[in-house]
Parts: sequence; C-alpha cells; structure tokens
Amino acid sequence: PHMHVRGKAFRYETMSREGSREILIDVPKFDFNWQTSYRLTEPLKLAAGTRIYCTAYFDNSKFNLNNPDPTKTVRWGDQTWEEMMIGYFDVALPRSKAKSPDSSEPGGRARGEGDSLGERLRAYDKNKNGKLERSEVSGRMSLLFSFWDRDRDGVLTKEEIQQGLKRVGR
Repeated sequence: PHMHVRGKAFRYETMSREGSREILIDVPKFDFNWQTSYRLTEPLKLAAGTRIYCTAYFDNSKFNLNNPDPTKTVRWGDQTWEEMMIGYFDVALPRSKAKSPDSSEPGGRARGEGDSLGERLRAYDKNKNGKLERSEVSGRMSLLFSFWDRDRDGVLTKEEIQQGLKRVGR
C-alpha cells in the first residue's frame, strides 16, 4: 500500500467470478513511516477472472496530527504534502504463458503487429509535440508519470518511457 501522511487505512482483497471475496492484506492503521513490501509466505494462485480491489481511507481532519493543513484542498501529487493512493502488487506467470521481454511491447502485443511504442506515443500525444504530457492521459496511464517521469517535469519523452520499460523488465 502506498499513500502519504493523510492515509488512514488500506485493504487489498480479491473477488472471484462468483462474487466471493477474500482479504489479502488489511492495514487498519496505515502509517506513512511503515511503508514496505508485504509478501505472502506462499504465492497465491488466482483463477482466471479474479479481480483485485484496493480500498483506501484518508483522514484530512484536524485530528490527524500528521496532516500538514486540514483547511486546504488536497490534490494528487508526488510530494508528501500532496496525496496519492497506489495499490502495488506483483504478478508471476508460468514461463509457458509469459512472453519473453524482448518479444513484446507495452500492452502485451508482439513486435511486428503494427503497434510500436512510437505509434502509441503519437496516439496519446494530443497536441502533437512529440511528448506525452500528464494532461493528455488519464486513468492508469496517468499513474505512470510518477514512475517514469524521472526529471519530474510533467512530460514523458519516448526515451523516458523506454527507460521505464527497462526498469520493469519489459
């Protein structure tokens, strides 16, 4: 679980296709100073169609002694006085089902299928300046900025995206 100083609680749970739920991790008293990786003692095999939900709660009140200013509106941001909520988790696939790192572009498509990184960058680049700006994307893509925008300028170049892919082993 990842939040900043207004984080209060965080829970990961799975939901099967049939609707049954299982709590994987429950952190009822989140503490910014205790952020770490949590690893299950045994890998958890999930059936196809299982969903993972991350639920977080924040405390932006004057009763939260870590809150920098309960009178201010809080926005998403990388800095501690801003806020974020990211539910990181790792996935492992059997070798027979996983593609090799150099046979795939982001999104799981094999190279040569007419969907290169450059073509995708151009598709998202609404103002056609050759760079991907935070305002040009939403949802999951906007989360990549925190990870890939190494110079923190709010813009992703093709080179930054390529470096990000290398860091995640793609």
